[in-house]
Amino acid sequence: MLAQLRDSIESPPFSDLAIRDTIAAIAKDPAYTRAVGQSLWDRFQRFVVDQFARLFEAVSEVPFGRTVVIVLVILAVALVLARLLMGIVAERKAGDSDNRAAASTRRTAQLADAERLASNGEYTAAAHVLFAVVLAAGGTRGEFRVHPCTCLGDYARDRRRRAAGWRRPFAACRRGCVRGGAGDAG
Repeated sequence: MLAQLRDSIESPPFSDLAIRDTIAAIAKDPAYTRAVGQSLWDRFQRFVVDQFARLFEAVSEVPFGRTVVIVLVILAVALVLARLLMGIVAERKAGDSDNRAAASTRRTAQLADAERLASNGEYTAAAHVLFAVVLAAGGTRGEFRVHPCTCLGDYARDRRRRAAGWRRPFAACRRGCVRGGAGDAG
């Protein structure tokens, strides 16, 4: 049965080399680009270029039409970039003032909490709150990045790398918290 089927099928008139060359030529076409991001970006670029070409064709018969279109496109791009820049600057200014005010209020509340804890004899908890205030203050000033998974040694290494001016108060607070925490934990 298989032999009959094989005999009934005619062999193609093309050689294997011709078929491979044809497939390779098709695969090299930009429409068959495998990288999705690159393919989408290329399509978007082609779309934009085609739209500009159509626009230039439409105004080609108008005197100075091409020049006017180019100036308008440059102006539109400049306005979009300026608006983005203004938004970024305004967001940073608002964020900085809001963050500073909120951080100051939060630190004041935490200091009052630490005093309350210390007056109740909970010195370890008070030391933890004070150390959190020290870390928050350093993070607000941009001296290091506060993260819940970062340990004391990581903060100390980060401080050592960045600047030595804050090292002594940070080290004193760290030593006090480590000693107080280790002594009370037992």
